[in-house]
Amino acid sequence: MMLLRGMLAPAAIVAVLALAPAAAAQSGAAAVATVDVAKIKLPNLSFTANARIAAGYDRFFYFHREGVDFATAYADLAECDALASAPIRRSNDAGRYSAGDFWGMSTLGGPLWHSLQVTSRTRAERVRLHSVNMRNCMRFKGYRRYGLPEAIWKQFNLDANDIRSSTPAKLVEYRQKRAKLASGPLPLAEAIAP
Repeated sequence: MMLLRGMLAPAAIVAVLALAPAAAAQSGAAAVATVDVAKIKLPNLSFTANARIAAGYDRFFYFHREGVDFATAYADLAECDALASAPIRRSNDAGRYSAGDFWGMSTLGGPLWHSLQVTSRTRAERVRLHSVNMRNCMRFKGYRRYGLPEAIWKQFNLDANDIRSSTPAKLVEYRQKRAKLASGPLPLAEAIAP
């Protein structure tokens, strides 16, 4: 029975990942069927770049592709969001210990301390991986990336940790804003490296 259980888990993950793009496309079609793109309000993207802002471009950015329509951009964003948000098993996951993790494990607080350390590392890693996976997926689809300050980015994006607790309406609203930017006029700023 243990062998069977071990074989079903990878099969379930593969099935979820295979269905994610189809589910994203279906939700995308419903979200853009009745939307009036002209009524989607976008934030002002004007800012003066400096070294501090440019240092955040790995995480704070938006996409654009010339010649793409709103519906296609929305579907591409939905598909890449679904793939980037999929559960990813890391090589140094919570099931492994390092020498430093054994500090205080014999006391009552040791296991609690260890779980807090793993949780904080996992949250930070989830944000980083979502950003990297989103960049790779959208680059594959032909989009270019443009950097933004964090304050502007937060007006139409959710952090990878916030996506799980957000309402579906908020996710659709933010994705519509991102799709309008992705399919809108060519940005005046210079594209940044993928």
